[in-house]
Amino acid sequence: MIYNFDISGPLLNQCDVFQTIDFACDGSKRPAVLLTPECDLANQEGRNKPKAKYLLFVGIDTFDEILYNIMSQLKITKNQRKGEETLDEITYNDFHTTLKRFFNGGIFPRYFYLPPIPSFIQHSVIDFQITETRKVTTELINQLKKNRIARIRSSWKEAIPVRFSTYTSRIGVEDLSDDYIDEIFKNYKLDFSITK
Repeated sequence: MIYNFDISGPLLNQCDVFQTIDFACDGSKRPAVLLTPECDLANQEGRNKPKAKYLLFVGIDTFDEILYNIMSQLKITKNQRKGEETLDEITYNDFHTTLKRFFNGGIFPRYFYLPPIPSFIQHSVIDFQITETRKVTTELINQLKKNRIARIRSSWKEAIPVRFSTYTSRIGVEDLSDDYIDEIFKNYKLDFSITK
């Protein structure tokens, strides 16, 4: 189980899950995960408060769009999804494998899958583009303690900030030109007969 529902205790932890946080970036109120590092949240020896002056949250969004995107890429029709048409075993296995790749971060690096939390969230994703930074105040800390619904367990707890870091540190390059595809076809003497 990815979650720990024992949320007693006064301290906030990295990857605590909250029922709602206001996100200024899109004007939404949504579930969220705290990304601020554990060492900045702890009261360290010789200090009367944590080092963190600001808390970083990432928003939780529905899994639906990702799921339908994967099925669309595999050309799984609406009738196949409902069981009204058969789905070949190869496509089914590809679908299963693609979901596992998504769960493991192999595709769609912008997202991290979260299983449902009964009564709070359905199948969901952390969307690393939806972020909110809040100044630490006593009022905010008290609000967060009341609003916390779960804690994410190790090793998922460590995986989320690593994935966030990987996503935000990507080096963007321009897409290669389609001319390279034409060149590959030519160099490898590929002459496809395409039906419509």
